[in-house]
Amino acid sequence: MSEEIKFPSNAEVYVHQQRNLQLIKDDKIAKTVLDFQDYGIVLLPSGTGPTNSKNFALGGIGTSFITVGYILGSENGGIAWDGNGKRICISSNIPYQSTTFTPPTGSNIETKDPYNETLRQVSGNYNIPLVDVPGVTINYVYIEYLQVVDSDLNTVVEDSEPSPRKWYTKYKDGYAITVYSTYQTPTPTKLYLGKVNINSVTGLIESVDESDRTYCRQRPETIKIETPASSSEATQTYTSGGTYSLADHIKAIGTGTITPTNPHAQSLSDFGIGPDALVSVHQQRLHNNGLVNITDPVGNTSTALYPSVSGTQLSIKGLGESEYLVVQTVSYSKTDTVIHNVSGVFTEKTFGDEYGPMDFSGISVFTTYYFYIDTISPSQPVLTYSTNVAVCSVSTNYVVCAVDWDGVSLTLHDRRTFRNLTGLNLWRTAGRIAVVGMFGHNIETGKFEGYNNDGTWTILSFPKQYVMWHDESEKVSGNDIISVTDTAQRYNTLSYQNPSANGDVFTNQFYLEKGTYTLYVLGRTTPESGKIQWSIDDVNIGSEQDWYDAVGSPNVIKTITSINITVSGQHTLKSTVTGKHVASSGYDIKLTKIWIK
Repeated sequence: MSEEIKFPSNAEVYVHQQRNLQLIKDDKIAKTVLDFQDYGIVLLPSGTGPTNSKNFALGGIGTSFITVGYILGSENGGIAWDGNGKRICISSNIPYQSTTFTPPTGSNIETKDPYNETLRQVSGNYNIPLVDVPGVTINYVYIEYLQVVDSDLNTVVEDSEPSPRKWYTKYKDGYAITVYSTYQTPTPTKLYLGKVNINSVTGLIESVDESDRTYCRQRPETIKIETPASSSEATQTYTSGGTYSLADHIKAIGTGTITPTNPHAQSLSDFGIGPDALVSVHQQRLHNNGLVNITDPVGNTSTALYPSVSGTQLSIKGLGESEYLVVQTVSYSKTDTVIHNVSGVFTEKTFGDEYGPMDFSGISVFTTYYFYIDTISPSQPVLTYSTNVAVCSVSTNYVVCAVDWDGVSLTLHDRRTFRNLTGLNLWRTAGRIAVVGMFGHNIETGKFEGYNNDGTWTILSFPKQYVMWHDESEKVSGNDIISVTDTAQRYNTLSYQNPSANGDVFTNQFYLEKGTYTLYVLGRTTPESGKIQWSIDDVNIGSEQDWYDAVGSPNVIKTITSINITVSGQHTLKSTVTGKHVASSGYDIKLTKIWIK
């Protein structure tokens, strides 16, 4: 008797095909995911940074049960991808299934449904018991992928004996949470969520620590961007509120270099600012018309367009190395071209060449002649002259000098202006460093100026008070200044020239904003003290101060009021011993500090 061969029905073949297609699809999705990102915990948009409290958040503080990603409202409890591209997801709150779930040890936990079909169950995400090990106060929490059968799906079922058979099963992504009393090295398929700290007395969770998690990151090399090869390929129209592709966004960059502080590579030329414009902006901030970078502008007679007369002749020196003339924001150096008009003869020269000499002996008009540089055509300026004083008020002219010609001799008037920053590396106020760096003193405004990284200038006013300690005073005449300890004196110190003598001089340098001030002097009167006269910039202030006292007293403060500082900047305070009281045995001036405010 031959055995009957049973062929599968069309429905059964169809179901098996669908099952195989589903497996192929799942495998393709998993592989594609890993092409674009690393495995780890996904940061939800509502979170901020690695400590995302809304994604697999550990909880249970004050209880003896751990919670993981406990859902509040409609927010997901957690999403992650493992090293096989499997999606680990907590999408609803499920209590820990202690009766049907055992932490997996390499295989999924299984039960059987009425159709003898395998059901895989998630572990649950709350009411997770602590691992109770004597002496252990830390539990470590991990999560891994678990494939779960969707038992709610309507399936094709064939009635058969002894039990029905399910032909098609749908699977969904689940999770398995495990807790250990010792740290387990995480793997690509078992992700570390953190640890809970347990109070050794109460046995309750007192804190959680989610550091050292592995987070899912987009692989930077998976999305390639292409910058425009030329300006013609760049995105031409790009406005706020529009919708553009990533390529449009990237190709909206400028012609510069992309940096963390310039993500769109904007260059100055993109804004119509070229090198000349930069120089112009700098010079408008820093300089008006004038000579720049001049050493000793008053006393230097060899460079910097210095005018001089000899008998009936006038000469004007050229610019020296590193010297510049700025007129209407345009700068000229010694190598730039200038036309010299000498007695009506025009000759092409450079700013480094000397002008003249121009001889006035043949000139019959006896008046004042103004010598100036006409820059109305900046590419070809002219050093010329005129008897019309109006040339001095034209902004495109730089007046060098004026000479009065009386037919016999010349009288010179230097009309040059200087716009310069003198170097200053250290500025002290109240005896302490206030500014250190590349700062300078603008002699036009009388202010300290500092150049910022963004191209702006910070203008610093001079202080309105200044402290000078006497042990830092500079001896000018007499013996050195020594310091002694005096516990009765404020600050426990006194300083003075020792031995002292009539005519002793010391000085201090200070900076002040112009205004009216009072000078305060803290010292000690003694039977051997002398008299002093104070001065600022060699101009006496107040009357003599007599520091003699037959008994002597500490912490004496003497003042000089109504001191008028007319110019902001640096000043010199000087003290000169001018004599002594008839009963004094010496000329000591024992002081602690001097201040002005």
